[in-house]
Amino acid sequence: MHSLNIRAVAAACGVSVGSVYNYFPTKAELVASVVEDFWRGAFSHEELARLPLDDFFAGYRKLYAILAARLGQFEENWLRQLSLLDAPSRQLGRQREGACFRDIKKMLSILLDGDARLRPALQNASFTKEALVDFLFDGTMRALEQGEEEPAVLLELLRRALA
Repeated sequence: MHSLNIRAVAAACGVSVGSVYNYFPTKAELVASVVEDFWRGAFSHEELARLPLDDFFAGYRKLYAILAARLGQFEENWLRQLSLLDAPSRQLGRQREGACFRDIKKMLSILLDGDARLRPALQNASFTKEALVDFLFDGTMRALEQGEEEPAVLLELLRRALA
């Protein structure tokens, strides 16, 4: 990552250095775009179209599998290298990542809304859908970071709370 420079990127892409700078004024912008592309790529329209929206648990399992596969690809190529970035570059990457995380939360909310069996459980003032989505997102990210094939405990907790 330290040896990455705009000239090398331009040469590898067969474009001028100026062309690269038109899209990525700094190396931090380039890296942040890679991070953003990773998370956005986890949500291809084709994959999302195949999510079962009427069964939260089936949809969630499929969504988790998509995220786990993308994270595996990302780890192979970029994740370790990102820790070598300077603080401003990491911060910019986190900002872009945050926008993508909001999209993941939106998808979790759609999955919850689509399962009619869960609606009564989500209409309690102290157990809001928004709080559940935040909890589910945090648990999902933790399970992904730990490399869990499936977040079994999280799913079992949800099954007990919502069924």
